[in-house]
Amino acid sequence: MKAARRLAGHANAARGENILWLIGVDEQRGIVEASYQELSNWFASIQSAFDGIAPALQDLNIPYKGKTVAALCFDTSRAPYVVKNHTFGSATGGPVEWEVPWHEGTKTRSATRSDLILLLSPVGKIPKFELLAGTVALRRDPKSAGKASWTVDLQIYVTLLDGSPLVYPFHKCAAAIGAKGVALADSFRIDVRPASRKRPERGWASWRASMSKNPVTHVNVKTGDEIIEATNDEILIRGTGKIELHGFCDVSSISADEWPGLQLRITLHEAVTESKVALVCQFSRPRLHEGVTIWWLDKSAPCNSV
Repeated sequence: MKAARRLAGHANAARGENILWLIGVDEQRGIVEASYQELSNWFASIQSAFDGIAPALQDLNIPYKGKTVAALCFDTSRAPYVVKNHTFGSATGGPVEWEVPWHEGTKTRSATRSDLILLLSPVGKIPKFELLAGTVALRRDPKSAGKASWTVDLQIYVTLLDGSPLVYPFHKCAAAIGAKGVALADSFRIDVRPASRKRPERGWASWRASMSKNPVTHVNVKTGDEIIEATNDEILIRGTGKIELHGFCDVSSISADEWPGLQLRITLHEAVTESKVALVCQFSRPRLHEGVTIWWLDKSAPCNSV
């Protein structure tokens, strides 16, 4: 059954995180309504396609403008999930009776060896990221009317929720800036360091120069343990502490006067667990200073972590 295979693939790829399906919503037609009785029969048939264990289901009917949408929350903590090949035994079914599916993007495929290793490896809890302060700056090159650069500076407080260390390679970190639904820049070079008491002058060159000694560490005063350590390629976080993120991106010269606010999305990709954290935050109050337009982190707006 295709639905069972899709559910198993989605649940396996979720690696213990709950997944949510909405029944009764169509991308083209909007709300088309869901039948609770049909849903009950549907899930019973789905369960029968699994080898012993299926994702546990909690469902909720949501009335909306006279119609009902069913929200299905699946607990995936008992992965891996194995489903029966519904064509097994037929002339074209092949020799494979059971399959471990894997959901990637919009496709469901058979799990590879690397998928199985990832699935069976321990999953650490995603840490909590709190944005303390930050700016986004647009600098125009006075020597060339066609060149400009974006600079991002953030102070972030990281709280580990378990004892597992985290490694964030810079080549797997990304940033994107948008305004009014328009993408402005996304080809950022990212650097993350332990928070320093003395901040360098703003600018990518001065930042890199200030970090020329390698590695840079943040040490627990009481125990002497290295909590946060950074090289030119990655940052290693072993405990709770403050970090600074800097990003730089060259772009064609653009006018920023029409943007009272910006949205910044930072994506951090952990090397060992391959978990991703996206920080989406708002910047406002633009100010022009010596030819540089600066936006400040809007603390009143929620910073979403997904």
